[in-house]
Amino acid sequence: MSSSQDTPSASAGRPMDARGAKTGYAGLILVESQSMSVFENFRLNPDTELDDKTFDAVALLQKTLLEEHQDYFASSRHSDASSSIKELVNKYGLHQRVWRHGIKDYLEFLRLNLPKSKTYMETFIPAAMLAVDSFSHLTPKEQKFEHFWDDCLRDIRRYRLPLQNGTAKESGWLAEDLTIRDDNDNVVPTEENKEWRRKLNASF
Repeated sequence: MSSSQDTPSASAGRPMDARGAKTGYAGLILVESQSMSVFENFRLNPDTELDDKTFDAVALLQKTLLEEHQDYFASSRHSDASSSIKELVNKYGLHQRVWRHGIKDYLEFLRLNLPKSKTYMETFIPAAMLAVDSFSHLTPKEQKFEHFWDDCLRDIRRYRLPLQNGTAKESGWLAEDLTIRDDNDNVVPTEENKEWRRKLNASF
């Protein structure tokens, strides 16, 4: 990971107060809901014809969602914020949510729309890695998240394979390349991975 000079500091900006926590979370929820709705629509209508205007709109939405998360992480983790404010990221499960809705869903959308989405994927992968790096610096060294961001970075890097090979179907990309997580984004124990990987591969 990069040095702390390249990432937001928990002491930068202003600390979050109770009012800011409420309004900030409401804004995050709004953008996150829009993102979830967009990708659910694409999943339900996989044959939808996508043009550059659509890709641009989705890219802007995901950029906004990542920025909302980064702002909330940075403000709530400010060194001068109260202990209750500092716990909001954990309370709302934002670690898992930024990975699932802010990064993974978009990467899957781009992968499944290769080669049309190649330029967008080339742009998003390094941006996602930088975002994860910043989140890791804003996360206290808690045992629960000791390997979470490292797993996220590793999974993002694995999306380079379909990007290099040009298409989703011909990439040789398999679910076993990714960290397997359940519906709550908890890592599935090794002994249970086989069935999860079978289901995930079947969806591709």
